Amino acid sequence: EEEIKNIAFVGAIFPHKGSEILSDLTEKITKTDKIKIHLFGMTTADIKNKKYYVNHGEYDRKDLARLLNKNKIDLVCIFPLAPETYAYTVDEVVMAGMPIFTFDIGAGAERVKDNNLGWVIKYTNNAGDILRQIKKVLASRNNYKEKIEAINKYEMRTTKEMAQDYDAIYKKHAKVYKLDYIEMQRGTFEASFVVELLATNYNKSYEEDYFAVIGSAKWRLVSKIKVPTGVRKVAKKAYNLAKGQNGKRSS
Repeated sequence: EEEIKNIAFVGAIFPHKGSEILSDLTEKITKTDKIKIHLFGMTTADIKNKKYYVNHGEYDRKDLARLLNKNKIDLVCIFPLAPETYAYTVDEVVMAGMPIFTFDIGAGAERVKDNNLGWVIKYTNNAGDILRQIKKVLASRNNYKEKIEAINKYEMRTTKEMAQDYDAIYKKHAKVYKLDYIEMQRGTFEASFVVELLATNYNKSYEEDYFAVIGSAKWRLVSKIKVPTGVRKVAKKAYNLAKGQNGKRSS
């Protein structure tokens, strides 16, 4: 019912998450649009026009729902430029009761479409077109109300339910690729399989991203969890080989 509509970007809004779109949108908004953009998180976007833009900075995940509601957010924009395999931000926003406006790219968009949790549009880098579509969405009260009702009825799946689904997938594909499912569960499958995987999927153009990932604190932590010694040694050799080819890894 508010005259000024508030739309938000949530998370780390880097180039692959639509930072240029965020920047272009802030440039397009005028007083007559009656829209304010909020950022909860961080971004590499170069925001020149800050008249209708508020950067709330980084947040603690447990506070997100409170922050979105406190600032009367009407719509959350999620603009991935590459397909995401799950998109946790979609769940976090829906759990806060907010509808989503997103590109038809990746698993997040599929979940929004399948459960009527918001609006999905074709990819475009035209900020003016995106703004027009956002205004159209916010102007349609009945359609907006329908999305809110769907969100209120939506039941979030538990990690146990998700794990059971993945367990079924692993069982199926273990048979297809003639892998020992029990050994896969224990994490003791042949180290040679890992070497083959690295060799067949290695792409020189991915080197910078690869070294950035394995140099991160999160990777160092994850790599120490339930990884058999044999596999760890093979992975380390592969890493050292790739490092030698690359010169030095990214920080």
